Amino acid sequence: RLRYAGGDGINSFDPSGLASLNLFKPGSSLHAAAEAWNEDNFYTVAGHGNTEIITDHRTLIKGEPLRLTPEMLANIIKADPQWKQKPIVLGACNTGFEMGGTSYAKELSRLLRVPVRGPNGFVWYQFGALTGVTNSQHKGPSFGWDFMKIQPIFRFY
Repeated sequence: RLRYAGGDGINSFDPSGLASLNLFKPGSSLHAAAEAWNEDNFYTVAGHGNTEIITDHRTLIKGEPLRLTPEMLANIIKADPQWKQKPIVLGACNTGFEMGGTSYAKELSRLLRVPVRGPNGFVWYQFGALTGVTNSQHKGPSFGWDFMKIQPIFRFY
């Protein structure tokens, strides 16, 4: 992963970081916003998701993004030398929402044997970063909503 360090790559880094795995469509505004999101000491995954899949807009099949099951995402993460068994944060809608006693995040945690945090609501990327989680896809977080204040809506498995 690249980190911008204002000319001093040894002693400093850009706190905005870069998403470890950005699955949004390259060149899109969401891709750019996700590139500004990262959490130190976590492997971060940014993309569109729901309770069952995360879509990989880097790979299109007949014009549609690849639909990643937890097993498929686990294999992608395992193959990434940047992972190093770090806990994972999913920046993809509803991937922490439990249905039938399980969730995408919980299944990924089981497969990778590391803690995985996923939102149980809709994720909003704006102002160049992941800015919040809400229970409606039509009502985004208000301006200035601090991501740190909404972390309880993310569950660790």
